Amino acid sequence: MDKEGKEITVPNPEYARWISLDQSVLGYLLRNMSREVLTHMVGQSSSAGVWTAIMEMFSSQSKARVVQLRTQLNGTRKENKTATVYFNQIKTLADEMAAARKPLDTDDIVSYVLAGLQDEAYNGFVAAITALIKADKFISLSDLYAQLLSYEARLEDQNPTGDSSVNAATRGGRGGGYRGGRGGGRNNYSDQRYEQRGYDQRYEQRGHEQRGGYDHRGGTGESSSTTEALADTRWKEAMDEEYSALMQNRTWHLVPSAPGQNVIDCKWVYKVKRKADGAVDRYKARLVAKGFKQRYGVDYEDTFSPVVKAATIRLVLALAVSRGWKLRQLDVKNAFLHGVLEEEVYMRQPPRYESRFGHVCKLDKALYDLKQAPRAWYSRLSSKLHSLGFTASKADTSLFFYNKGGVSIFMLIYVDDIVVASSSVKAVDALLHDLGLDFALKDLGALHYFLGIEIKQVRDGIILSQEKYANDLLTRANMHMCKIVDTPLCLTSCL
Repeated sequence: MDKEGKEITVPNPEYARWISLDQSVLGYLLRNMSREVLTHMVGQSSSAGVWTAIMEMFSSQSKARVVQLRTQLNGTRKENKTATVYFNQIKTLADEMAAARKPLDTDDIVSYVLAGLQDEAYNGFVAAITALIKADKFISLSDLYAQLLSYEARLEDQNPTGDSSVNAATRGGRGGGYRGGRGGGRNNYSDQRYEQRGYDQRYEQRGHEQRGGYDHRGGTGESSSTTEALADTRWKEAMDEEYSALMQNRTWHLVPSAPGQNVIDCKWVYKVKRKADGAVDRYKARLVAKGFKQRYGVDYEDTFSPVVKAATIRLVLALAVSRGWKLRQLDVKNAFLHGVLEEEVYMRQPPRYESRFGHVCKLDKALYDLKQAPRAWYSRLSSKLHSLGFTASKADTSLFFYNKGGVSIFMLIYVDDIVVASSSVKAVDALLHDLGLDFALKDLGALHYFLGIEIKQVRDGIILSQEKYANDLLTRANMHMCKIVDTPLCLTSCL
């Protein structure tokens, strides 16, 4: 106010500074936009307006995609398709809905599957499943898929030579995952069996179309769904082993489901572990969480993965060779399960092991594919190593070293694969004993295969090779039978 008592308006210098900063941010945003996005920013005079326009633009696109997916779900019919192909279409659309942040409940997916079975031959199946739903009986997608395949097989048996839509579709085969959970359909041609690398396979005499098992043309022999895996005792044993490890580790405990919980899904992933020469080592089933449904700030915070740098690996290997040290390789079983979670994370019960209806798993320990699982595992491992006298390298946090009493040990950590280089074999044995008290370790012996690199011990050093890795790439691309040609290379280049 002035001397006469009148109010005087004085400009706020902070406001002018804020306007200046806002215009700087606005200019930065506009300069880094594509032409397509920039056309939607006409008339915006502040950075806040630009952000709002961007959100509305992408939100409208997401809503349009959700509407399109729902329309496709409502219009999907089985018709002449096999049960496998039809179920795959529904499941793919449901997964895309989840990716658009509009996940469907299991009951919704079941409803879409039943709605598409308009063939009169499936009226009995639809009625039976509907009766279970009305009786408040929970039915999982894997159970629904298995029953649909079984019903399709019975229809085929009742009319093995007819040309109805059911038989015409069924003769197409039922091999592979939600792309064939029965591991091999009925063959209307002369059925022959072949043995290829210890796996039982079926081929059609015409065209040798493969029905399941190991594909000698580039397949892996790995199941792509729980339904397919349950048809093989080797995968069932692997699943039981993994589930037992989860229970022994007390990875979760069941709690009643409550409104407002961000409950994520889980699934089984199957992998055939192979040796450096390609021979089967073991069958591994792993329960993984669908971490892409986690929400930042709700059920995870910081993320980190212990991945050693390639330069660090080369340095330690060169040091070990020059000093004549022994190289040992370790594998930590269920490594991520050792990490303790700090956040509250809820997950649906694993397929095939649902025990209590209306309950979900409250995770106490980390699980594979959780956002914070690698960080939790690294925190647990680094704490143990620090207690044993190890120090983390400042240049590479996945390298730990110990140097006391004339004993030197280097540890390379790549998630759950560990390489140990030491000047003392006894010191390594003592280290393995101490780590084995807290973790389930598997001593793989001398270093021979690490991150796709084959290591062969020779008298005066080691030989590194990626022959198996290159062959796997060629097999995956169906090029392993191609003719070998020389690749021109400059002789003066320094590699």
